[in-house]
Amino acid sequence: MTDDPNKPYLAWLYGNLDIIVPAVAGVLIGVASQEDHSLRTTLIRFVTGVLAATLFTDPTLDYIERDPAVYKEAVAGLWGITGYAMSKFLTNLKLKHLREIVAIVRGKS
Repeated sequence: MTDDPNKPYLAWLYGNLDIIVPAVAGVLIGVASQEDHSLRTTLIRFVTGVLAATLFTDPTLDYIERDPAVYKEAVAGLWGITGYAMSKFLTNLKLKHLREIVAIVRGKS
């Protein structure tokens, strides 16, 4: 018998459903309300939202010292929406605006 090469990925997926499901729900809210419905931008925003929730939920809960059993789904949903919004902002960013943001950050505005 050969082992399933996808087994570690499936185990990770099932172990993180408490993050992925609310993240997907948060991103779907953003997708439903977006103006640009092209498949490319929707996929980029969707993946960015889910990745943000997956990567930042546990560190956020550790930082704010909240019980993951109570707050994990809500924080994951917020990170999903936030990741979606960040990618939406960055994909619509013009070079002129980027220069302005960099100047503000450097204190040269």
